[in-house]
Amino acid sequence: MGILINKTLDNGLYLHRVYARIDSISGYKGGLDFSFNFYVSREHFMQGKGYIHQEMHHFVPDVGNRSENFIRQGYIHLKKLEGYKEAENVWEEGQN
Repeated sequence: MGILINKTLDNGLYLHRVYARIDSISGYKGGLDFSFNFYVSREHFMQGKGYIHQEMHHFVPDVGNRSENFIRQGYIHLKKLEGYKEAENVWEEGQN
């Protein structure tokens, strides 16, 4: 999974419909940290090209028996944040 979003970086660079995804995640039930990386496009990511911007985020996961997996919970957390509410989901094959 990933998202498409319009993003203005701190240096003023505007990214139109940039592809972003959670690339790494670590932690424990009390809190997870993840890197959220931005790529020129999904195709660039698939070709192994590097990210153009990275953000670090933190959330406390739901560890109940019926909870979503922790990566999906990361996206749910992001889409509650200002600037990500309008992000468009990009599903990989077999996801929904």
